[in-house]
Amino acid sequence: MALLSKSTINQVKSDVDKKKSEQVKYDKRPIIEAGEAILTLKNVEVKNTKKTGAAMLVFEWVKDEKYKPLTEYMTIEGDSKAVQINQEKLVEMMYKGFNYEIQEAETADDLLKQILQFKGKRVKAAIKHAEELYTSTDPVTGQSKMSIIRKPSLWYVGAESDNDFYVNVNKTIKPLSLADKEAYVANASNDNQPSNEPDNQDLPF
Repeated sequence: MALLSKSTINQVKSDVDKKKSEQVKYDKRPIIEAGEAILTLKNVEVKNTKKTGAAMLVFEWVKDEKYKPLTEYMTIEGDSKAVQINQEKLVEMMYKGFNYEIQEAETADDLLKQILQFKGKRVKAAIKHAEELYTSTDPVTGQSKMSIIRKPSLWYVGAESDNDFYVNVNKTIKPLSLADKEAYVANASNDNQPSNEPDNQDLPF
């Protein structure tokens, strides 16, 4: 009997290939800068939230190929305050960005059909950044490392031709909460090596 059989070798290779195919492919491009940008509606689809199964619209906006896409999630089904805010934001976004008045809809798919008319169209957008803590693990030492990253979001939009569109750059950055700042400082004080990682890391968004 062979010390290392061909079937064992093939099984290990198969497992390695499977793990490689299942790994998250991180997008190394930078995020869209905070402030004003021209964005194209690349895609929109209906998905369901994991927690309640409620319908939500998932928008994918792009600036150009140099940047990561901007993904926005809008839960539109239910009777919570957040859903009401999202519905109002959707009506405003379509009206200001595309000069389109959303029609009454019975289902999320009814809304989707209306929005898909504007796939590939562009808007002027105000981009906001929120500072967040991100914890990664050093593959060599196995130690956790905390860093500050910025997560972009769509603040509001206007028509591409709107010459009066204005973004207050002083309000485009939402800083860390006090609790997160304290956690970051405490973590940094225990780290002998200063972080040399850039603001835009290889993150899954």
